[in-house]
Amino acid sequence: GFSTARFGDARGYLFAAGEIVHTGRYPLSTEPFYFRAPGYPFFLAVATLAHPESVVRAKLATAAVGAITAPLLALLSAQMFGRRRIAFWTGVAAALHPAFLWNSADVQSEPLFTTLLLAAGFLLLVATDRPSSTLALAAGGTLALAALTRASALALVPLLLAPLLDRRYPIRARAHIAGAALLGFVLALAPWVARNFVVFREPLLVNDA
Repeated sequence: GFSTARFGDARGYLFAAGEIVHTGRYPLSTEPFYFRAPGYPFFLAVATLAHPESVVRAKLATAAVGAITAPLLALLSAQMFGRRRIAFWTGVAAALHPAFLWNSADVQSEPLFTTLLLAAGFLLLVATDRPSSTLALAAGGTLALAALTRASALALVPLLLAPLLDRRYPIRARAHIAGAALLGFVLALAPWVARNFVVFREPLLVNDA
């Protein structure tokens, strides 16, 4: 249904988005004992045009960002295999994948998280192939946004060093790409870490769950 959010965490996300809109601040807690990662509530606040109480808008925004998963996987496939046919069928499979469809049908963070994660991987792959420090910087920043959506993305930070393993280029060039990716991640995450330290006096990278 368009007007009903059945996902268990939806209430916490919508509450946090509402607090951002009405107070201009992220709430100290979204559940009785912790606060959620802030990325999805901020997304809802912006994507619903400052009306996160509208479940219809929240669901449409979530479905829209989830739909980007299919073309992103097609682009990744094209970049990896260099064949249009494989890329096309990768996109088709992603568009019809039951898990992606299920996740995009309610107010939950998975569609945004998946899209950001795939975008980070695609940008890092292209940055390594070109090579381009600008794209590497963007890849790191996008991974940070994924981590701010779901903290589990922090476990993937070491993969930003993957360009070091590409022997097509001198070690200095590879280090430059990997360093730019790490710098992008740090720059994007740092303001939120600083906010947490000011508010809680603790070095919390994403949340306290």
